[in-house]
Amino acid sequence: MTVINQKFYRETKLKRKIFSILNCKLTDMFERFKDDKITKEFRATMATDPDKAIKDLKGSLGKGSTLNFNSGKSMDYTDAWICQQYMLRYTMAYVFEYYVMYLIALRQLDEPTAKAYSFGCGSGVDCLSLAYAKLKLGYDNEVSYRGIDLTDWAEKFDLQQLSEIDAEYYVDKEEGMLAFLKKDPAYTPNILFFPKLLSELDDETVTSFCKLLKDLKSEELIVCVSYRSPETMSEDFEKACPIITALEEKYEREELNGLDEIYDILNISGSNVGQLSLTVEDNGIFRFIGDSRGTKYSKIDGHFTIPQDIWDYIGVPGISDICANADSIDDCQTCYLNDQCPHSAIANVGNMCFQIIHLKRRHE
Repeated sequence: MTVINQKFYRETKLKRKIFSILNCKLTDMFERFKDDKITKEFRATMATDPDKAIKDLKGSLGKGSTLNFNSGKSMDYTDAWICQQYMLRYTMAYVFEYYVMYLIALRQLDEPTAKAYSFGCGSGVDCLSLAYAKLKLGYDNEVSYRGIDLTDWAEKFDLQQLSEIDAEYYVDKEEGMLAFLKKDPAYTPNILFFPKLLSELDDETVTSFCKLLKDLKSEELIVCVSYRSPETMSEDFEKACPIITALEEKYEREELNGLDEIYDILNISGSNVGQLSLTVEDNGIFRFIGDSRGTKYSKIDGHFTIPQDIWDYIGVPGISDICANADSIDDCQTCYLNDQCPHSAIANVGNMCFQIIHLKRRHE
């Protein structure tokens, strides 16, 4: 077997392994989620009285609980049911978005190794995205990952299974992201990754984090910020601006490069241009736009497929079959219970929004 074929088969095996890790975890969670008393009671009541079903569900989860994961407030991810509901719905969407972001980030690096630090890493799903981006891009350099979170999630991925990445996961219940320079002082990241985190930060935390950045020794930085949506971006952007401004005291911006290669990998060319577009705007803002009903991730890359039994239960068929208010999934979009009802799993690119900035240390 030639060297090229050996490399091809090795990378193909590793790609399958990444999605095997992902699907095994989702399937394991799904079995516990659907057998939970909370789930069974909710689905049974939804079939006759959606208002009561949601009221009872909120009562089961505790006073003041909400299922609107886009509210900008941190949920209790130590609660297994909430964690399962969140991950079953969002994991495939997030692993795809973070994969696109890491593709772009890795393509920018001039340094011989990639060292990512993820703030508010939650389940660690973005590490799977990083591993897949490394293989898809054919990035032969060493890649490492450090993730930190304030909360010890009830469900998370076993990052030690990713043999192609040196990965560590830190939980600091006192300081969270403010402890990142203490956990591994010798680790000098060149990718700073913020996965849907900024909406949960108060101004005091942002200010304290900015002060820490003066101690960074990195010569090069790729700053990656995932925003909740284009609609909420202006709110979250206010949290990103101080961080970027603090970095620009010692770093200057570089033009992003290699985007045509990324478009080719994502098959954004020819007939797909009108359906799916990745555009760069001022400040390194990217918007990844699907068609009017969303473009399936699996059409862009066949690995990104929600397991069928999960889709039949928590996806479009599962929601429309149990809800007395929904003859179709379209009814969910206009339903007065929309903000509090557990929605279906997300299988399509709708309108993702993220920011990527390349910085080099200024030497005077």
